[in-house]
Amino acid sequence: MTVRTPNTRQSIHQNIPWYRQFWPWFIISIPATAVIGGFIMLFIAIRHPDPVIIDAAEYQQLKNELRAQPAKAEAASDTQQHN
Repeated sequence: MTVRTPNTRQSIHQNIPWYRQFWPWFIISIPATAVIGGFIMLFIAIRHPDPVIIDAAEYQQLKNELRAQPAKAEAASDTQQHN
């Protein structure tokens, strides 16, 4: 009959290779899960892109309106300074 002492137990665990122990794989699994999740999200984003809300003509109209706004604001500030 063999009696296991704390020293015997430690020597048994020290002889096991790292890849057969639980904790290295647990620690590796956390970032690995994040990487796999990132690839899944990338696949979904590429597979189902966001729809275009406006077409080219509406975009040009909005662009022209935005360009005109600073000119309107500048003209309004000029008239207020002269009053």
